[in-house]
Amino acid sequence: MAIQYGGPKANVIPEGYTDSDFAGCKAIARSTYGYLFTVVGGAVSWKSKRASIVTLSILEAEFTGLIEGNKEAL
Repeated sequence: MAIQYGGPKANVIPEGYTDSDFAGCKAIARSTYGYLFTVVGGAVSWKSKRASIVTLSILEAEFTGLIEGNKEAL
């Protein structure tokens, strides 16, 4: 197993993806968020973490994941 970079149509522009799970941990009502960044088809940065705050809606959970992904992108 290895991360492979390149290919016939390698895209050198970084791509980022974020997602979250609203209140996925029922015991403490915390959401989980994650992000993934790829360059030339291979992952270069990723994270999955339980949020340190209790979010009150799905929208707030998604924004939490988006904010963390933006911090990493910068």
